[in-house]
Amino acid sequence: MSERSTPPATALLLRCVSSDVATGPGETGRLAAAVEDWPRFLELAARHAIIPLADHALTIGAPNTVPANVSSELRAASQRGALNSLALSGDLVSIMRAFADAGIDAIPFKGPTLATLVYGNLSLRQYQDLDILVHRADVDRSRTTLIALGYAPSIPYTEDQRATLMQSGHHEQLVRGDITVELHWSLNNRTLTHDAFERRWW
Repeated sequence: MSERSTPPATALLLRCVSSDVATGPGETGRLAAAVEDWPRFLELAARHAIIPLADHALTIGAPNTVPANVSSELRAASQRGALNSLALSGDLVSIMRAFADAGIDAIPFKGPTLATLVYGNLSLRQYQDLDILVHRADVDRSRTTLIALGYAPSIPYTEDQRATLMQSGHHEQLVRGDITVELHWSLNNRTLTHDAFERRWW
């Protein structure tokens, strides 16, 4: 799709997530000036979970072009997301410490880990849960450790159901309040992976 045929709100959104947004603020301002349908821009930013990136890019590149009400809405949503990210990150630290104390090897991925690796900033990526990979042999101990921290399985599986899940699935969800932890023993369903791949992850 050429820039000419791309709706202004979409073109600006793409600009907000580009890797060189900080080095070319003039282009961001030019694209922002062409946007008339700001509700559409906000809708797209929310749908694609990039409100923090949009707020960051527009603050740098179009501080005097974006309507004040749009800037306020982006900033408020971004700040709410940042608080949520910090809370989840704090929980991840607590979980990883508990796993370490229990002698459980664990690898956090997606969520705050990805935010730090990609952006160097926890608040620039929106995430709603925590994903942690453990060895298959450590799943029961990991679940017990999470339960001791106040988490509970989101679905009360029977032992037979959990055994089936271990064979065919790749994770189980545990929750505490609004926080969800996805405890993974594989990154894909059993039909899509095998032991050799899993050994390489570690």
